[in-house]
Amino acid sequence: MIQAYINYPNPRVRVHGSYSCSTIQQHQKEGQRIIELTPRSISEELLRFESGHYKFGAEQSINDMWLRVEFKDRIFEVAVVRYVQSILARRYSPFRDVVVDTHCQ
Repeated sequence: MIQAYINYPNPRVRVHGSYSCSTIQQHQKEGQRIIELTPRSISEELLRFESGHYKFGAEQSINDMWLRVEFKDRIFEVAVVRYVQSILARRYSPFRDVVVDTHCQ
């Protein structure tokens, strides 16, 4: 499983490969949006991203999000995160030039 932090309007998408990463704890906040992407949920969640269900803006309640991606295949999990970023880039121009980076393995 990987976790990816998506930040807006300071655009960033960062993949964390270690659940115990201290940076993950730093970004947690009350009411944090956490989206689970698994074999069971991926179709529904990608449709939500495509339809604009998940909003991003400058307000604290919608300025970031965590993705928890679990497919037991690290390469595919990162590809899913990149795909979500590409969906967001269609609606939010700050995400267009974001390079998905990794923080911890």
